[in-house]
Amino acid sequence: MKQKIHILLPIALSIFLPLLGLISRSLTTEMDFVSTQFYGFWFRISLLFYILWHLLEKTPKLFPTQKILGVLITVLLWCLIAYLAIEVFDILSDKVIRSRQVIRFSVVTALFLTIQYTLRTIKNNTKLALEKKQIEAENYKTQLQSLRTRVDPHFLFNTLNTLRIMVRNQHEEAERFVMSLSDFYRQTLEYNENSTIELEKEMEVLEAYLFLMQNRNQAGLTVEIDIEADLQERFIPTLALQIVTENCFKHNTMTTSKPLHISIKNVENNYISIRNNIQPKFTAKKLSGHGLENIRQRYELLGIENGIDIQQTDDFFEVQLKLI
Repeated sequence: MKQKIHILLPIALSIFLPLLGLISRSLTTEMDFVSTQFYGFWFRISLLFYILWHLLEKTPKLFPTQKILGVLITVLLWCLIAYLAIEVFDILSDKVIRSRQVIRFSVVTALFLTIQYTLRTIKNNTKLALEKKQIEAENYKTQLQSLRTRVDPHFLFNTLNTLRIMVRNQHEEAERFVMSLSDFYRQTLEYNENSTIELEKEMEVLEAYLFLMQNRNQAGLTVEIDIEADLQERFIPTLALQIVTENCFKHNTMTTSKPLHISIKNVENNYISIRNNIQPKFTAKKLSGHGLENIRQRYELLGIENGIDIQQTDDFFEVQLKLI
C-alpha cells in the first residue's frame, strides 16, 4: 500500500494541479477546454511537474550533508528550467503571464517539498517505532529466556536432598517424585520459545512443581486448585503462574503448626488468582519485586492492559493474572 502511494501520489499531483490552474485561467481567457492547445499545455506542465517531483525527491541524496543548500540550488535550478521550458515550448506569448507561471512553479516546488518532507517524517517515525518494537521484543525474549532457563540452586539442592531421603527410606512416591522433577524441567525447556502458553499446559508445569514442594514440606503446605474447565484453552504468559507460586515459598515459612495455604482459582473478569497467607521468613531478604514486574512488562509487550493485579492485607497476599 505504501509503495502504491509513493508511485500514485506524484502522478496525481502532476495531473490535477495543472488542470486546476488551466480551468481557472480558461474561465478568464478564450482557451477552449476541448482544444488541442489546452491538452498540449496540460501535458507539458504535467510532465514538468512530474520531473520536478522526482528531482526534489532525490535532493537529500544528492546533498546529504547540505540539505538546505541542496534544496535552494534545486529550486533555483528548477525555476530556470521551467522558464526555459516555457520559452522552448512557446506555451505562452505574454511575458507577464510567463513570469507568473514561473512563480506558480515556485509555489508548486514549495508544496512538493512540504509533502515530501511530511512523507519522509512519517516514514522515519514509522521506522523508529518499528525499531523500538523490535528492540523491546528482543529485550523481552532475553528477559523471558533468562527467567525460564533459570535454575534456582537452592530449589534444586533441596529437591535432590528430599529425593535422597525418599530413596533411602524406600518411599513409595520416590519414582513419581523423580518423574515430576523430570517433567518440570522438561516442560520448562519445551515452552522456552513461547511468549504465551495455554492455561492447561501451564497448570501441568505448576502441578509438577507443587508436587515436588508438597513432598518436601509434607504437612507444612496445603494447596487448593479450582479452575473452570472451559478456561483451560485460554492463554497466559509462559510460566507466570509458576513464578508467582514460587514467590509464595520464597517469602513465607512452612511448618506443621503453621502451614502455608496457597489457593489457585479463577475469579471474575477472566483472572487467575494466586493467594497465600502471610508468614514472613525472619531471615528473608527485602522483596525485590523483579518477578512480578517482569510479568507486568510481559503483559504490556503483549498489548494487554491491567494484566496483573496485586492485593495485600495483613493476612494474605494475592496476585491476579489476566487470561488472554
